[in-house]
Amino acid sequence: MASTSDKRALSQREIFYFRQRLKNRLYQSVIALFANKAEKEGLTKRDLAVSLGKDPAQITRLLSGPGNWTLDTVSDLLLAMDSELEQRVEPLSLDSPSPKVFWAWGQSPQNIDNGNQTNRDWQLVKVG
Repeated sequence: MASTSDKRALSQREIFYFRQRLKNRLYQSVIALFANKAEKEGLTKRDLAVSLGKDPAQITRLLSGPGNWTLDTVSDLLLAMDSELEQRVEPLSLDSPSPKVFWAWGQSPQNIDNGNQTNRDWQLVKVG
């Protein structure tokens, strides 16, 4: 384990990037679940609105982007879809021999490593 004296200050850019990446990942997971349930079960935005006691226009705004989502927002949307989040925390290794490149914007962040890539009109951001 590295001592605290081995740590460097994170740049504001790194902090912002990883915050946005997490928001994008959560958003993509919720949107994918909604799309799946809409296709297979006929779930509608109106159904979510009724379940949550919200105006349908508010559900449309929530599903249009992760903007100001909170953990409560994610929890509420998942609950309305009879689902919950499965979480996993993994160590972040920016010191690996092969730097990782991440897709920063789009439907969900895609990790590009060792030449394996999927292009879905994403913007590349190199970290490390």
